[in-house]
Amino acid sequence: MTWREFQLRKIGYERQNLEQWQRVRQIAYWSGAGTAFDANKVKPNQFMPLGEEQNVRSVSDKTKERFRQLQREYLEKTNGRR
Repeated sequence: MTWREFQLRKIGYERQNLEQWQRVRQIAYWSGAGTAFDANKVKPNQFMPLGEEQNVRSVSDKTKERFRQLQREYLEKTNGRR
């Protein structure tokens, strides 16, 4: 099996696995919607995020700006020094 064939099989397996988990998510969502929570307030993607839908925590703009400021101060202090 060539590397390309392996990659294609891997992509197909991941897609098939994701589709299976989407079915599981729908079953779990509607089971819970019938008894445990209000389906109008919680969407399936919020109930059980999959793959690309998973929450990725990012750094706030305030933190990014503070980091850049500290980096500039550091570079000014060490300018020319190694």
